[in-house]
Amino acid sequence: MDVHNNGGHKALYRKLNYQRITGASIGCFVGMCIIGYLSVLSGSDLIIPSFAASCAIGMTIPESAFAKPRNVIGGHLFSGVVGLFCSLLFGTSWWSLALAVGLATAMMMMTRTLHPPAASDPILFMTQGVMHPYIFLTVLLVGSIVLVAFFNFYHRWFAHRPYPKK
Repeated sequence: MDVHNNGGHKALYRKLNYQRITGASIGCFVGMCIIGYLSVLSGSDLIIPSFAASCAIGMTIPESAFAKPRNVIGGHLFSGVVGLFCSLLFGTSWWSLALAVGLATAMMMMTRTLHPPAASDPILFMTQGVMHPYIFLTVLLVGSIVLVAFFNFYHRWFAHRPYPKK
């Protein structure tokens, strides 16, 4: 029996697709450049860590349910709203941050918009404290829509594969 081709080890030994790796990494770079440039133009801090993680998913596994436009946009928006309410109701403490992540995950699951990077949005929202809550929610909405538009453009015109995958 070949130990290199069983179970979990199979992925470690498959041939790497350097063209796809290069394309995805360049796509992540360009996607975050677009977000960064919009950040400068708008005067709002659009560069948030969860968008980098969204980029990684959208560029590397666009066929994943987590990369669907509904999940990217809805996940960020719902998680931001949960962060807003938890911040208003409970303030910021270790347990309220944990509660917000749990509630954001539940909200995404109930609305069928699960997007794992968005689970970190409530923590960012509750700990940053500088930006007005509605501006932050707008940042999440605009940033996620821009990323989805970029994923669509990139995958259709450069990678020549459908996005979103039906």
